[in-house]
Amino acid sequence: MKRIWLKELRKQKNLTQGDVAFKATISRIHYTLIENGTRNPSSEVAGKIAKFLKFNKDQWNF
Repeated sequence: MKRIWLKELRKQKNLTQGDVAFKATISRIHYTLIENGTRNPSSEVAGKIAKFLKFNKDQWNF
C-alpha cells in the first residue's frame, strides 16, 4: 500500500525523493520503493527518514 502520508509530508517540506534518500544514505530508487509501499525500510533507515522529516519512527506502521 502506498504511503501517501510520507509523500505528503515530504512535499510539505519542499523536499525531493533524492533529498530524503541522501539524508537516509540510500538510493533514490530505494526511497521511492519505500514511499510507494513496495519495500519496507530497515529500522535504521526508518529512523533516518523519521529524523530528517521530523516524525516519530514508532508511529510508522510497516
